[in-house]
Amino acid sequence: MISVVARPDNSRELNRGAVVEQEFNQCNQQEDKKKWKILFTLVLGIIGIAFLGVGIGLCIPGRKKRSTCTKLVTATVVDMQRESVGVGDSSASGEVRLKSWFPVYEYAVDGAKQRVKALIGTAQPERMVGETVELFVNPDRANDFYCPTEKRLWIQNVFIVVGVVCICLVGIMGAVL
Repeated sequence: MISVVARPDNSRELNRGAVVEQEFNQCNQQEDKKKWKILFTLVLGIIGIAFLGVGIGLCIPGRKKRSTCTKLVTATVVDMQRESVGVGDSSASGEVRLKSWFPVYEYAVDGAKQRVKALIGTAQPERMVGETVELFVNPDRANDFYCPTEKRLWIQNVFIVVGVVCICLVGIMGAVL
């Protein structure tokens, strides 16, 4: 004789358990995505603050130069010096040294000739020897000058704009999250 034992139907409980597990996994995935978004926003904010800080840091000496260097002189480019730029000796580390061209200006202040090298170099020579340029010189220290056509203003503006854009993106992402 064959006996039949009735078993309770566990399929509903198994389905319910699978649904709960699936919802749990979806919730974990959403939390992971949110954590990555927050981390990305934080990193973007730090980058924005750093760029903005460098841009503002470049503005401070420029403003000081413009306020102290008030005497307009006409200078002549007498030389173009090509120099390595960077920090430390990179030949041992195998890094490629960057080279920049720096114009050397010659001008007279109160009858005394001055010969000074530009503070900002460029990848390609942007001046020609013999070219005349207007500089602003400090009347109290004739070797202290600034050239209004140097790229310092352009560089600081790029840093400030990138910093502001990053910070704005952080604000937008913060409102969305």
